[in-house]
Amino acid sequence: MSSVQPGAIPYRWTKIAGPCAFAALTVLGMLANRPFDYNFMSYVFGDIGASWHAIDLIRAGKLPGIDYVFQYGAFSIGIFQAALGVLGESPVGIYRFGVVSVVLLATCMYLFARRIGAPSAAWAVGACWVISTQRTNFLSSSHAIEPVLLAAAVLAGTSGRLPLALSLSVITWFVKPSMALIMATNFAVWIMLDSRDLRSIARNGLKVMLTVTMTGIICFGITVVWLGWASASSLLLPRQGTNVYKSLNFGFFRGQGSQIWHMPGATAGYYLGTQSASWLTINALLILLSLVIAVRWLRNWFRDHAFRDRLGELVVMLVAAHTAFVCFFYGLAWGWTYYAWLFWMAMMAGMTWLSLHCDRPKAVAGLSLALTGLSLLGNYADFDRATKVLPRYVAVESRYGLYGPPDLAEAWGKLRADIGDRPTLIGFMFGYGAGVLGQPFYAPPLWAMTPGDEFEPMLKAWKETIDRAELIVVGVEESMLAKFPEMDREIRSRFEPKDYGIEPPLKLTLFRRIGPRVEPERK
Repeated sequence: MSSVQPGAIPYRWTKIAGPCAFAALTVLGMLANRPFDYNFMSYVFGDIGASWHAIDLIRAGKLPGIDYVFQYGAFSIGIFQAALGVLGESPVGIYRFGVVSVVLLATCMYLFARRIGAPSAAWAVGACWVISTQRTNFLSSSHAIEPVLLAAAVLAGTSGRLPLALSLSVITWFVKPSMALIMATNFAVWIMLDSRDLRSIARNGLKVMLTVTMTGIICFGITVVWLGWASASSLLLPRQGTNVYKSLNFGFFRGQGSQIWHMPGATAGYYLGTQSASWLTINALLILLSLVIAVRWLRNWFRDHAFRDRLGELVVMLVAAHTAFVCFFYGLAWGWTYYAWLFWMAMMAGMTWLSLHCDRPKAVAGLSLALTGLSLLGNYADFDRATKVLPRYVAVESRYGLYGPPDLAEAWGKLRADIGDRPTLIGFMFGYGAGVLGQPFYAPPLWAMTPGDEFEPMLKAWKETIDRAELIVVGVEESMLAKFPEMDREIRSRFEPKDYGIEPPLKLTLFRRIGPRVEPERK
């Protein structure tokens, strides 16, 4: 038995207290944000209901990539469907699924920080960001599954299990074909860097190829058996999502993403009171640190090809992956939150590397203190929302008591009274809410139609659905109509809109047919 100094906490208690404290922060964040994560608009008109609708489409014989555009991988539906079979196919089950993914992600993050030996300076800053790293797990199945798999891959990589890390990255490609490619490439480079001569290069190269090939074949085979060759093939590459992002003016430097660093009309208080200033500052420091590490690594490697700095390599890998996504791949305002966990890992690894290689511990402590203070300020907006806005949320009328602001609950009650029991199309571009609301609502036979992803099968399905509809209920997606001029004219020439007063950015509109319904042709 190891000796314990008087007054010291036994090691076994630190092993328990650490995960418990980390889990407590995570649970606190989930409880504080529950009205927001379990809100009516997100399930009925937003991304949370999208995964459920994708399951319904496949059950109806509509295949992703063939009958409609689907921007993610097949596993994002398959894993989600299997999980809901256990957790319950309902908004409650979806919420449970999000909670499970949050717990798994938090576990991987904590074990990662323990594995790299993160010092107190890193934990002080990292604790301020724990809640933020979990928020996007409630958006949709792909956003819940992908971070868990990739975080587990990073953890495996730092533990020296690179083939496992590579395999997890390949599996993630079938959940969401984007970040997984960057991570798989990084792990492949790590494996090759372990080579010492031509023979080991060939051996490690063969290991990489076999790992990627076998994992990919198994995953693709499962998809083919489930959805068929044509659908499985169409989901392999991320080209569909790329077209959508371009058409929606996503972009960090000039598009919507520029709002993170240049919000029109914003004051200094806005940047400090949200995570805008703290994220920009820390990310800029991480990029600078990565350049220093890279220069140092190259200088030492040219002197000795056996030189390795695994922690430094990890910092560069994580920072490069996070920065590439934010600046070049997605580019939505606050898009970095989709990979906040990756930012957190990069920050923890960077602070750890700095504490090991900087001979001025007081400077590191001062930097940690400054970044901690800046990060705490950045949580003000979330704290303000949790204490002032979310407590006002009430249950909006539906089968599952989803939350929303009082004006939304009042507006939805009026809309339901106007509809009565008449069949109503829920959304003309996004039909996510049909499964949540049940009768008399029904969904269009397409997953989502946004600028840049329209193609003939979707347009035909959309037109046939509109021809038969008497009533259409839409949420914020009505603003999308302007990007489809022909559809906009089609809707407004045949339907009369009625808006239900809700404060922006929320919107609720009922379209009533003003002309005769077009009956489908009899064959």
